[in-house]
Amino acid sequence: MLLPVPEEIVRYRMNFANAGLALAHGDPGDDEHQDLVQAVASEHLSPAEAVALTCERHGVGLSDDAGPVIQKWEDYLIPGSTALRSRIVDDDHPLGIEDPELFRTVEQQISRFRLVATTIDPVPGPLDYTFFKAVHRRLFQDVYTWAGEQRVGPETAMVRFAPDAVNFAPGDPAAPAVKYQYFAGPDIAEAIEMQFTLLVDLAERRDMPREEMISRMGEHGGEMNTIHAFRDGHSRTLWVYAMRFFDTVGYPTDPANFLVGNPLRDRIVHARYQNQATTLLDGYEGTLDDALSQGDGHQPARVTTR
Repeated sequence: MLLPVPEEIVRYRMNFANAGLALAHGDPGDDEHQDLVQAVASEHLSPAEAVALTCERHGVGLSDDAGPVIQKWEDYLIPGSTALRSRIVDDDHPLGIEDPELFRTVEQQISRFRLVATTIDPVPGPLDYTFFKAVHRRLFQDVYTWAGEQRVGPETAMVRFAPDAVNFAPGDPAAPAVKYQYFAGPDIAEAIEMQFTLLVDLAERRDMPREEMISRMGEHGGEMNTIHAFRDGHSRTLWVYAMRFFDTVGYPTDPANFLVGNPLRDRIVHARYQNQATTLLDGYEGTLDDALSQGDGHQPARVTTR
């Protein structure tokens, strides 16, 4: 008979998942959803069972259709729509539900269960691009047929809107949405492979002062964000990667630092966009300095499983 999961481990797992969504501007969900998150974190429910209950609750299902091979940007979309094709379907929408609010609710809730699962059964392997893609596949296996695959297109810079991080302070609700540009599809492969070559080397360093390590991590975090290797779900994937990286180099952090309402969450999101707009690293460096442990670079990874 399995012993109950200790409360502190359940809380860690829930905070890990909720912080991952908070950094991706996700909604925390209602009490019923958080009850399911707790059930997964305490191993009373499997992630797959929680996914099934969530689909039933929202009146949707998961399609087994393999979907099209993604060859161009338009292949991500439901024909005649601006909605992403997905495995989340109903009788009237066999290629994916088109209601943006319903889709985002279900997608975020499903990925939250999968985030919890990465703390129970971590994705194996070295901190390379194969690992990064495997994390994305694990998180979004229920949502996208292309989970774990590098973004295809657009042929020019990908554009998204987010709060102005140059002229406004972190978390300022008055900050207007401004345009941010990400790598064009054809430019991703070379840039991302270079980043992971450097990151794998950095993860093995044990002779680097903490200040320099934090600066290097901020630089790579900024580059990884701007490259944006996946069509959707990149920030959550980067969260899992970053937390594993912090553990590996001996400077772990408490995921509660990045929950909604914690200033560090607003600061790291602000740093992300500030770096993208200006290439400045001070936002990353200051936030990581405050968030990460003061370890000597030789601490073992934090244990989150049993």
